[in-house]
Amino acid sequence: MLAWDATIKEYIAKPRETEAMFSFNLTNLSPSEITIQSVTTSCGCTVAKLPAVPWVMAPGTNGQIQAIMKLVGRSGIVIKSLTVNTDKGQRTLMVRANIPIPGETPANVK
Repeated sequence: MLAWDATIKEYIAKPRETEAMFSFNLTNLSPSEITIQSVTTSCGCTVAKLPAVPWVMAPGTNGQIQAIMKLVGRSGIVIKSLTVNTDKGQRTLMVRANIPIPGETPANVK
């Protein structure tokens, strides 16, 4: 029903970055409207942004769901999920941030 540009997005953070931003593009491929009722995230460090709730997508239309992950106090690989709840079912999307460990210098930087 909904076509996504990806179900997993990855972000490689720079030292001292405080947020990672992700964007998921979607298209309604069904012949009828689809209503996105909500988007829930796996923790409070990640927030989803969408145009409106409920978001009614007409057939053939597209849009974007954005997610912002807070990086402060985190390091290494952090994976969080977003669950998109529609009147036709659910879809789980994943965001993954690779956050530098404080004090470590990447191998390719001298």
